[in-house]
Amino acid sequence: MTQYRFRKVSSPTDIRTNHSANYLEWGRGLTHDQYTARERHLGSQPPCLDGHISYWSYEELSENDNSWTMVSCCESLTRPALYKTKGSPVRQTICHSVGAVFTPIPHRGKGHARRMLALLVEKFDQTDAPDSPFCDLYANLARQPFAIEDDEAIRKDRVLNSFSVLWSDVGTYYEKFGYKASSNLEMVITKLTPSDSDLAGSVDGTVLLTEADEVEFAAKDTAQFIKQLDYMTEADGTPRAAILPSTDLHIMTHARAHFVAPLLRPDQVPDGVTHPEGPVPNDFRSVQHFGAALQTGSHMSILWAQDIGNNKLNILRSLVEPPEGAKLVSSKEALAADLVTLLQAAVAEARRWHLSKVTLWIQDLPRDPVTGADLLTLEDVVEAWNSQPNDSQYAKFPAAISEREDSWPAARPLGGRKSGGSPQQVLVFDGKYAWY
Repeated sequence: MTQYRFRKVSSPTDIRTNHSANYLEWGRGLTHDQYTARERHLGSQPPCLDGHISYWSYEELSENDNSWTMVSCCESLTRPALYKTKGSPVRQTICHSVGAVFTPIPHRGKGHARRMLALLVEKFDQTDAPDSPFCDLYANLARQPFAIEDDEAIRKDRVLNSFSVLWSDVGTYYEKFGYKASSNLEMVITKLTPSDSDLAGSVDGTVLLTEADEVEFAAKDTAQFIKQLDYMTEADGTPRAAILPSTDLHIMTHARAHFVAPLLRPDQVPDGVTHPEGPVPNDFRSVQHFGAALQTGSHMSILWAQDIGNNKLNILRSLVEPPEGAKLVSSKEALAADLVTLLQAAVAEARRWHLSKVTLWIQDLPRDPVTGADLLTLEDVVEAWNSQPNDSQYAKFPAAISEREDSWPAARPLGGRKSGGSPQQVLVFDGKYAWY
């Protein structure tokens, strides 16, 4: 009978074996060496240190030479998250984000990925087992930001409200492991033509955001998440959770863009920027702008990411934060017009990087700063975008709503989803910003 084992791998050789295998799936545009170097670079970022990133291997024993062969693999990144139960304050927990689920072609169709994922979620559920790979992370919950209480019961509550999330490329397949998928709707602006001019900064009324600006954005975003979770759960009693939209979370997005840009768009990076020889230092920069903001009207702002390997620019977050004392702009038409202006800046940035489209997930629409209610629908935004005057340079780029075939957000509470009983935790705001 064939023997199998599932383990967390940590040696550079084992990790490279996994990356070398899944290069076929996710190495688009890069050479094998460039791809494995990128994955090493991403794994060296601050959010991945101190045991937060884990590489997993499901292996088969060869009876011929008694050696083990990887037949399926994946990764998980443990990140800070927020949760709210009715009658209690918003507290911090952790979220295990699963990514890079891959089975080499010769081993497909044999159930290896299914068995691997079943074993992985068992690991997530082992919150106090001494040999759990996450025991230190669970134990450290009491020392995380927002964890100001010293109560053992509260610490246990934080652990019990931990969860895992993934972005499925195979529809609702992962529901068999206790995950529940949410919407895969998005708005896509297409048919973008390349431009060698930096047009993003020329959109009237907008200010482009750099990494330094994202620090303030993330602080405001986090404060809003806390208010919104509190309001929604106190209103209807449904327990909710969300991945913390912190600056650390955006570091991974930046690192990916900075690494890839000089390799895939060498003519578009700033003058004098070339890809370093050897390991890329964490302070290497090749991309300047990661969003745009309005200084009037709704004071809306957005974050974006240049997904050069997939030839698109993704909107990661949108934020409405009126100045202190100012009222929230209540007109849907005015809000839609403001978002269109910011999307013009995003389109200009995409064209500057020779990307063919801009995407906005339904989960990343602007929300009320307190109630968390969507201020606009995808239909509102598409209609506003497609209603631009014919003489606008952006009118020739049509927008439409589509259903993504990949990256379906899906969440699993600790222990998996159960039928009946009290309301179970719901992951909200599960947009592109937290994709892994």
